Amino acid sequence: MADASAICRSHSFESDEEIDGIRKRLLTWYEANKRDLPWRSRKAQSLNEKAYAVWVSEVMLQQTRVAAVIDKYKIWMKKFPAVEDLAKASLDEVQELWSGMGYYSRCKKLHEAAQKNTKVVNDLNGIIPTSCEELAKQLPGVGRYTAAAIASIAFNERVGIVDGNVIRVLSRLRRVGVAHNSKIAENHFWFCSNKLVDEECPGDFNQALMELGATVCTPKSPACSSCPVSSSCLALKQVHEQRKFASSKFSKTDNGSLPDIESSGCSLCLPPTEPWDSDKGVTNFPRRGKKTAVKTEEFISGVTSFRSNDIDYYLIVKRPSTGLLAGLWEFPTVPFLSSNGEKKIQLLGHLRKFLSEDELSEVEIRESKTVSHLFSHRRHIYHIHKIILSINHQTSQSLSKDLVHFKWVTEEELFRLAISAAVKKMFEASGDIVSPNVGSKTRKRKLNGTQQSLEKFFKSK
Repeated sequence: MADASAICRSHSFESDEEIDGIRKRLLTWYEANKRDLPWRSRKAQSLNEKAYAVWVSEVMLQQTRVAAVIDKYKIWMKKFPAVEDLAKASLDEVQELWSGMGYYSRCKKLHEAAQKNTKVVNDLNGIIPTSCEELAKQLPGVGRYTAAAIASIAFNERVGIVDGNVIRVLSRLRRVGVAHNSKIAENHFWFCSNKLVDEECPGDFNQALMELGATVCTPKSPACSSCPVSSSCLALKQVHEQRKFASSKFSKTDNGSLPDIESSGCSLCLPPTEPWDSDKGVTNFPRRGKKTAVKTEEFISGVTSFRSNDIDYYLIVKRPSTGLLAGLWEFPTVPFLSSNGEKKIQLLGHLRKFLSEDELSEVEIRESKTVSHLFSHRRHIYHIHKIILSINHQTSQSLSKDLVHFKWVTEEELFRLAISAAVKKMFEASGDIVSPNVGSKTRKRKLNGTQQSLEKFFKSK
């Protein structure tokens, strides 16, 4: 928590009566209004099974919408119903099931934590740690929030949680006006959450707090009239007081401005450089920190294929085991380092890592279009070419050449693999209609651009 001498008392929950009231109203509201979500309704035979189910749901929900998680969670728990099942699976199996969820390092760490040589199955004999402290200490990829969620929901440990929804609720309840991702704000939110959490039902209370932020105390259009704790919301109180000042003939000070509600010098109040905006109301909170600049990187990608028995086969390559999109499959891709006139030379040079000179002796190169994909804090621009080979290949197994793993797959097989949303965009840009359904038909689209053999292309240079 911030230094008590440097903050206004209003930013904390000082009254036991107020805290008890918030707990009772929020738990009552939650019981009547909570969404029917699979990780809440799942029946577990043991606390260990419950902890695993909560663990998986919390990892999936990080930076992902609930609607996008529901079906994926059901499939996951059907295939990996226990931590031992996840430990036995290969990383490829895990990533294939995770495909489409994004932030693939999450599932990699979840799998790592469940493997036989990790704490869960090996050192701890398959028993998931029961305390927040041990969860964060023993399990790879489990941070403070996830550990607190598992400990409170599965093991009833009295510990608060802080995620994006909780930050929004607490910042409005206590009118925290500094950037929500600043260290002082982060410490204060954890302090408030731990103080507010219910003693008897910490798991339900934490879920109620998150549910309130997700469904009522939303980012842009909060339903304050439906909020069970609106009477304790200082942001809403400020809205009412500002309106009262504005309608009163005594509301103006000598210099024509509205009087300050908070004390000056507080490290958690709205800073003088970013005063209260009456038009925003309670959405003045939480305050955003400075945005991280988005880095743009350009690549050249070749959707390389050949046709055999009326079936198209596509060349895909496995990415390195570390870094962005680690271990996923993609079309052959190389950083774009030169001018537009050299794109094909760069791409064809890259294809020599996977294809022989005979295989490249007669190809059709179709220029397609440029697509972009935004990752967390970087934007990738892909210059897509379609490369059509005229000779057949062995498609039954994955190959390795110079430590680079690659294989030929059908469209159906492609969409069963662990691929990113960017790869799906590349596939569509190459001239095919994307369909993740098994047995889907592929419709060709007329493509513009040059269509020439490798030999003719280099002769033209």
